[in-house]
Amino acid sequence: MYTEIRKNNVLDPIFKEIEQVEEILLQCGLSENYYGILLANFKCPSEVLSCLEEVVGDKLFYHLVESESVIEKIQSNLVTVSGSSNFVVRNKKVPEQDFSGLDFENYFALIDVLDFNPGVEDSMLSIFGESFICRNPETAEKLRAERGYQCATMNLLKPSDHIEWFLKWLLLEDVSQEME
Repeated sequence: MYTEIRKNNVLDPIFKEIEQVEEILLQCGLSENYYGILLANFKCPSEVLSCLEEVVGDKLFYHLVESESVIEKIQSNLVTVSGSSNFVVRNKKVPEQDFSGLDFENYFALIDVLDFNPGVEDSMLSIFGESFICRNPETAEKLRAERGYQCATMNLLKPSDHIEWFLKWLLLEDVSQEME
């Protein structure tokens, strides 16, 4: 299924890792405990893609799993292709966030524009909960300095090739699942 997408050699190690994780889960009978990479678990407006990538970066490629025990099972069987594999537990609880005193006139919470299944809300909050899209660099810098939030500004930059290739891959996967 990935043949067309694999023309981009930069992403080949990521695809190999995803396939390797999926194979381990299949062999261990744990496939139902894997939700794919984080990027495959939400939708967002195209205007936000470059901001999304700027704010969370490589976390978009973290694997979303059911529990810590699933992570342990995968890691004990994983032969790392390139770098290290990162995982997020689906129901990872995050501390209640205090947004008091924030003036949302010049920014908005990234989590508010993401469309995802409520079953993965906790993991989405753990990754995107303190990420904001700001109208200008000054506001972004102020939020970073005063609150330690991850911030990006809306701009006309297009998402990197990594994100575009993965979106194409996800579209191909959606199409192939519909055909089954």
